[in-house]
Amino acid sequence: MASPIPASVSRRKRLVLAGDIFLGLAIVAAALHFFTLSLSNLLWPIAGIAATIYTTSLRQSIRHLDAPTTEMDEYELRLHTDARDTGLKTAVVISIVLFLVAVTTAFGLRFLGAEQVAVEEATSGASIAIFFAKLIYTQLLWIPFAVAKELANKLNADELRSGGN
Repeated sequence: MASPIPASVSRRKRLVLAGDIFLGLAIVAAALHFFTLSLSNLLWPIAGIAATIYTTSLRQSIRHLDAPTTEMDEYELRLHTDARDTGLKTAVVISIVLFLVAVTTAFGLRFLGAEQVAVEEATSGASIAIFFAKLIYTQLLWIPFAVAKELANKLNADELRSGGN
């Protein structure tokens, strides 16, 4: 008979799923910026605040192993180092993707017809600055979540292997 899934594993799985959903909404908010600005500006802070709350809760559920302390044992230090490496790789990939989005956006807006009223409003200096703020904000939310998620997945796997003890 299969042993029941420990409550801590279920909780971390729910927190990871919720964090993924709200980070996805933050990305959608940035993508909608030039199409439906009002919806984008509504989703952006809601998704950001929710993603921050779930990342904080996830960090608590993993006992803040994503932040190094002198009290870590060898196992925790290995988990932290592996997760940090994964987080840094994620940061590089996200930076490249955001750079490509920025270049594509700049070229796309440069060559769109200026006679369109919506394009003129969307390409104002403030609107472009807000768009890039949304991209950077998403990156700032994503990196700590990626590290905490990696640690949560490793802890879940370890707890499931050990039978929840």
